[in-house]
Order: sequence, then C-alpha cells, then structure tokens
Amino acid sequence: MKIRKLKRGNSRKSKTPKPSSRISLLLNQAHSCIKYGRLVQAEDICREIVKLSPRTSEAYNILGLIYKERGLIDEAISAFHRAVELDGSNANAFFNLGTIFGQSGQYEQAATSLRKGLALAPRTAEARNNLGLALVGLGKLNEAIISLEKAIELDPHYGDAWLSLGDAYCRQGQHQKAIDAYQRCIRFIPGFVEAHYNLSIAQHDLKLLPDAIESLQRTIELDPEHTAARHMLAALSGETPDNAPKQFVTNLFDQYSGSFETDLVNRLEYRIPTLLRELFSEYITAGTRFSTAIDLGCGTGLSGQAFHDIVDYLAGIDISKKMLEQAKGKEIYDALLADDLCEQLHQLPDLFNLFIATDVMIYIGNLEPLFSTVSSKASPGAYFAFSVESQQQNDFTLQPTGRYAHAAAYISRLAAASDFTVIAQKTGWYPQGR
Repeated sequence: MKIRKLKRGNSRKSKTPKPSSRISLLLNQAHSCIKYGRLVQAEDICREIVKLSPRTSEAYNILGLIYKERGLIDEAISAFHRAVELDGSNANAFFNLGTIFGQSGQYEQAATSLRKGLALAPRTAEARNNLGLALVGLGKLNEAIISLEKAIELDPHYGDAWLSLGDAYCRQGQHQKAIDAYQRCIRFIPGFVEAHYNLSIAQHDLKLLPDAIESLQRTIELDPEHTAARHMLAALSGETPDNAPKQFVTNLFDQYSGSFETDLVNRLEYRIPTLLRELFSEYITAGTRFSTAIDLGCGTGLSGQAFHDIVDYLAGIDISKKMLEQAKGKEIYDALLADDLCEQLHQLPDLFNLFIATDVMIYIGNLEPLFSTVSSKASPGAYFAFSVESQQQNDFTLQPTGRYAHAAAYISRLAAASDFTVIAQKTGWYPQGR
C-alpha cells in the first residue's frame, strides 16, 4: 500500500479583519496570479503589500505558497508561521502550515497546525483529510479514521478522502473496508492510479488474487511505468525476475519510513536483528570485536542497534534516504550512505570484517552480484551475517507476497564461490564466516 503525502494547501482568502481597499485589490491580484501559476508576479505583489502594510497576514500566507511551489520548504514554513503570528484567525495559513509540515514528514507539527485551523473553520473537508493523513503518519489510526470519515461526511464525493480512508483501514488490517473505500474513490475518480494500485494490495491481503491481478493490470494500463504494479503482477503471475525494481524498493521504504519501526516492532513483534545477533554470538569467541562493520540495507537502524556494541566502526547503506534520516537519529553509525548496495560497496575504499544484512535479500532474487561484491570488500576472516526467506524448489523464487525466497543449497553454493564457509544456519538465517 502506498501512503501518500498530505494534499497541497490552497490559496483561498481567509476571514481576516478587512484590509484597506488598496491592500484588498493587491491581495486579489496576488491570489489570481497564484491561481494561474504566475509566481514571480505574485511575489512582487506580496512584497509591495508588505511594504505598504507590514502586518498583512495574508501576504505572508501567499508568500508561503510561492516558496512551497519553488521547493523552498524552510522559507515557506517561516512565511506561514509569520502569517499565523500576525493573525491567529487566518485558518488557511494554519492549513497551509500543517500541510507543508505533513509533506515534510513532521506529522506532530502538522496535526497541531491543522487542528488550530479546524478550530476556526471546522467544515473544511480538505483539512480534515490532511489531518487524517498526519495522524496515519503518527500511527494514530483510530483518530485518523474519525477525521477522514468527517471529511467524507462534509464532502461525500471527495475522492482523495476516500483513498486516505482506504489507506488507514488497510494499515489497521480492515481490508474489506479498505476495498470498499478504494472502490468509492475510483467511482469518483476513475483514472486515479494510486487508488487502483492500493485496491490491488487490499485485495491481495484478502487472497482475492484474480481481483488483485485485474486491479494491477488496470494500474499498468493507466501508468505503464508503475514499477510497483509490474513487480506485484509478476509475483502473482508466477514470474521471477532477478530483482525487485530499484524504484519499487525506494518508494516502498520512503513511504513507510515514519512508521516503519512502530509497525514492525510494536504491531508485528519484529525481532530478526536481535535473533540474528543471538545466533551470531553463539559462533564467535566471547569478547570478539570487529574494527570495521557495514550494515547493508540498514533501514532505520534496527540491525545496527543489535550489533553496534561489538564494532568499532559501523557504516550503513540504504536505498531510501528517508530511512537513513531515521537511522541517523539513533547516533550509532559512523557513516550513512544512500545508494544501491553493490554500487556503493564498489565505491568504498576500505575492507570490512563484518557484513550485516537483515531483510534485504527478500528484495533481491539473484544474489550472485551481492556475494561477489561483499567478497571483494571482505578482509581475511570476515563474517557475513544475514537473513533470507527459505524455499527449496529453485535457487530463488518471487513469492506472491512480492518478496524473494532462496534455497539453502543456492546460498551454500554462492558462499563457497565467494570464499565464505557456512558456519551456522537456523530457520532460514545464514551467518557466514570467511
């Protein structure tokens, strides 16, 4: 399921104290320029307004929208802040501030600003939708659903809100309700690619595989470059490409970076890094330390946390920059690198004596390039500790889940070819010693 960014704010005029006729005329002109994409002209008008009337809140609100369109996020936030400081009744400035916070992944600030705006203009469906998205980002799914249902109550034809509601239901495990919501969204916006794709995921989770395939096919009809839909259609059709598309993996983890650990650790009781470390510790001498270690596909740093106490230098590589932002906050890595695993490893000048990879190979079918690259960067006596999903029919298989499973014999063959020796394996884990 793809979790979306908050919807962009709008430039509707707020209910503020009536400005002078000259300022009102200029504000109307600025709003018209924003509407038609004439950002330079809109900015010039707002600068003129600020010179004439420095405390005009709506001028700063419009400047915030201009900065946002240009990708100047910090400047936009500063302008929206100034707008609400000058006029605490400027609901749209609160909505715009909350929206940009949400799009930046700052969900707590987003929710706070959106609630302040809704206290002033409670019947704003778009703001209810954006609040719901922020609450989903915070993992507060019950509150999110209440907000999204209110958005739909205010505007029953609001397709985006139906999509958001479907996403929230999906995250909560209410897949039939999610399907119903996605179908309502498609009824109002038939060509909404995201709705068709998310519908396929909910159908897949309920084992409605023919329906899921149909939804994936429709997604690809609408967007032939939709890598996630192509990957999942291959998985459900029994095909096995060598790897999951790079863009599919990047998007998947970028979207889940904010709630990744909450979902895995708290809801799914995820323990693979800890269990891998426990197994690894059974086969190394007590007190052993590793001078240089690298966490392949480090994500938010769960594996790094499990191993960092036995390493002197720990680097991490991940394809998702948003995941790396989460990992950075743990302050356990000496270096964090955003790139494809093999490409980045090839570029590093150093050798490593410990490689860690948990839940990475499930997105890689053909492991030969990875083993070869790890071997080229391994110092004598290095260890390679990783997890896989296990199957015995082929070297590797793309499962209906969209994840790859590998055969033990295939792992052993690759290990031998890369000068590693299998020293331990348990329920699909293969810590390797060189």
